[in-house]
Amino acid sequence: MFDELRRAGNDANHAFGGNQRVALSNLKHARSLGIWYYRIVTKDAEFHPGAFVPPLNPKQENQALLEELATLRSELETTPTAAELAQNRPVTTRENINILCHRLPRGYCS
Repeated sequence: MFDELRRAGNDANHAFGGNQRVALSNLKHARSLGIWYYRIVTKDAEFHPGAFVPPLNPKQENQALLEELATLRSELETTPTAAELAQNRPVTTRENINILCHRLPRGYCS
């Protein structure tokens, strides 16, 4: 069983094989194996994790991610960049002195 899950996972990940039905079935088997393993290791035969809750439909998840991405892009467009913020801030006297010292020959500024 472990080997079948490993092979199916490798095929899905590296060769883009399988389909949603097979992936869901493998997920259920992996969960069952995990529950069995937990009960064996902890010796807790009364462990009941509850019903299997399948993941959301990937198309619905992708839509939510696309909406979030659009929101973040619009926020990015309205947020000033560090360069824009630097241009809007007044230059201090010390910064002016540093700028001038770099323009003068060596030895004029200490």
